[in-house]
Amino acid sequence: MRRPSDGTTTGWRTQVVAASPAVLLVVLSVADVATGRGNPVLGLVVVAPLLAATTHGPRVTASFAAAAFTIAALLGVWNHAYTPGDALTAQLVRLVVVALGGAAAVLAAQDRVVREDRLSRVTKVAEAAQRAILLPVPERVGPALVAVHYESAASDALIGGDLYAVVATPAGVRVLVGDVRGKGLDAVRMSAQVLSAFRERASDAPDLPTLMGLVDRAVARAAASDEEFVTALLLQIADDGRVQVANAGHPPPFVLSGGRTRLLHMPAPHPPLGLGGATTTVEITMAPSDRLLLYTDGLTEARDPRSRAFFSARTIAGTLTTGGTATEVLDLLRDEVVDWSGGSLSDDIALVLIEYQPQV
Repeated sequence: MRRPSDGTTTGWRTQVVAASPAVLLVVLSVADVATGRGNPVLGLVVVAPLLAATTHGPRVTASFAAAAFTIAALLGVWNHAYTPGDALTAQLVRLVVVALGGAAAVLAAQDRVVREDRLSRVTKVAEAAQRAILLPVPERVGPALVAVHYESAASDALIGGDLYAVVATPAGVRVLVGDVRGKGLDAVRMSAQVLSAFRERASDAPDLPTLMGLVDRAVARAAASDEEFVTALLLQIADDGRVQVANAGHPPPFVLSGGRTRLLHMPAPHPPLGLGGATTTVEITMAPSDRLLLYTDGLTEARDPRSRAFFSARTIAGTLTTGGTATEVLDLLRDEVVDWSGGSLSDDIALVLIEYQPQV
């Protein structure tokens, strides 16, 4: 559900970056010739392979190093630098510097490629783990039409601590949305613990407070310290539209009913999962086509990079009242919050939009 990138712009920028070492060699060569034989700048060609090392592999970097050395040697002829005496000594020093700089650039390029390959492998493992625990959600679960969206703040990987799950049970459809404190592999590990406990006990727990307590104890057992906890919302939708919501330190859901959107008023919430405490629930009744938006705080805490203002509840409410399917609304909401954040997110976002639509 990510927006496609501008391939033309990306390709143009990539070509400019790739060509910059070659352009630099040409510019320095022209500058050396233009400044006259008494003011050689040929030693600066060593910058070209060093620049290539930041974007190219070791082979391409080596070709730029060879080109830089060759150009430095030829420009030495133009500058009469091979005349015995101080000029020759200076030229030999420049050539040694260019050669050593080129060798260093090749080693740097090789080290960068190895590190990027290692990071790519680790990222793929983490992404596979994240996708394995965030199982696909059907478009319809019992009386609910469901749309979900997860987006990590990491630009190229799905790694984070936000989570969601939807399970059909004898008591109704039960939904969990949560946010693990922290990020990376530790957050993925805790997410797996929370989702495993929820899926295992969702069908046999008699009510939401009992289920919340079971998941709370699972988090407490898995936590390595008091600093590890999970904020969460538990939701239960019965076939007749009766909804129960239990909150563990999480932002309240938005309710769309009768064409108007509001935040669901919650009593003092249960502490985050892992910290214990009593659980209370709120009950509402949904009519056909009413919707509920469950989300993590990456949505409401997204900031405009210029004004530092938060993404407003009014904007979210306005988006929820637009027409379209649940999936289309989530796509629109995602686009709006990313635009508001200047094109990139500073925190992960998990969104679950539920539309009550009883089966006839």
